Amino acid sequence: GMSRPNKRGRKELRRFAKSVDLSENPRIALVGRTDDIGPRNLNRKLAFKRALYVETWLESHGVSAQITISAKEECCRLPPYDKRELTLEEKRKVSITTHH
Repeated sequence: GMSRPNKRGRKELRRFAKSVDLSENPRIALVGRTDDIGPRNLNRKLAFKRALYVETWLESHGVSAQITISAKEECCRLPPYDKRELTLEEKRKVSITTHH
């Protein structure tokens, strides 16, 4: 249920911030995503918080762009499940797409 990126995610954010070409007046689309554990409403809020965190982080690190955010939540897997399952971790992310 974390909205902040892990160490690998923070590294990816720094890499992205350095690579984006601000001279082209980019548009950035952020899509927060969740795994399928938990109720849809909770996951929708969490997915949105993840995208919002990334938007705030980018802006605070000098990325000046038109940024849109949205959420794509998964839901409703029934127990039992292993929260350390690798496919679950891959679903917990923010997808970043740039357009010029």
